[in-house]
Amino acid sequence: MIAYCPAQKLNDDSRNAWAEALTNVTFQDALDAVAILGGRPLEPGDQLWIQPGHVISEVRRLRHARIESTEAALTGAPTDPAEYLAWLRRSRSELGDGDYQPPDVAVTGHTIAELPTPGRTIHHD
Repeated sequence: MIAYCPAQKLNDDSRNAWAEALTNVTFQDALDAVAILGGRPLEPGDQLWIQPGHVISEVRRLRHARIESTEAALTGAPTDPAEYLAWLRRSRSELGDGDYQPPDVAVTGHTIAELPTPGRTIHHD
């Protein structure tokens, strides 16, 4: 972070406070967020200051973008409402973390060619 904010001085107390504030943020997400925040343009003469809340907000935005861009690809949802909610929470968490692994074709019982998409008719032989 100091590379992006050279005027922002950190000491042991501030490092500990940052670590405490970012407990629920992965290291990679924090790095990505700081790179995004540090890359934003400033007015001439302004200095960049990044606070833990800025990082947390940017990480939330990154996670939301990951979920939004891939949630439609989720497959294998249970039909029981309680199981579905647990599955959805787990799947969204994995999508947000970037760890979601889609089930094997054998699990869904379909090949890509068999899955319906808008504007495409599926022919059964």
